[in-house]
Amino acid sequence: MPSVTGSNDSSGGSRKPSGPVLEEWKRTGRDSELTIAGGSMRPLFGKGSRVIVRPVTDCPVRGDIVAYMRHGGLTVHRIVRVFEQRGARRFIAKGDAAFGFDPEPVDGGMIVGRVVGIERKGSVIDLETPRWRLYGRFVARCSYIIGSAARIMRPVTALSKKRRRPAGNRRSNAR
Repeated sequence: MPSVTGSNDSSGGSRKPSGPVLEEWKRTGRDSELTIAGGSMRPLFGKGSRVIVRPVTDCPVRGDIVAYMRHGGLTVHRIVRVFEQRGARRFIAKGDAAFGFDPEPVDGGMIVGRVVGIERKGSVIDLETPRWRLYGRFVARCSYIIGSAARIMRPVTALSKKRRRPAGNRRSNAR
């Protein structure tokens, strides 16, 4: 899972965003640059990439890449499914390079921003253009199929591992 380090100050320092920093960032509504610390969003971006994150002002949709709080840090993954549960909107997220979904659904309140750009070779790729939004929706649909297949295959794989016996414990037909 790509975690991130970064800051929302102009110094470009690298630190794990804290609660007060995130609250100030959301309050001011300014974009922030974050450095990705993992590789689960490859090939779009990977470890060491700089992304531009905009505080969320509207509800994310399938295909959006969001930064959300998880286990005391930020995770940057793509929304592959949006659903309602007990009157609240929830999201299934997944890294593009990951086989399965994130362990638990993401609550809307956990999302702090949406990735709107990627810095690459001195220029910025704008993910808000119609072409990139369409690409995001396409990848999200494919990712959802892959994640669903992973969920289905997990019990089958576990069962086949259970049935295998170590080489020394195999029964022989020869007597």
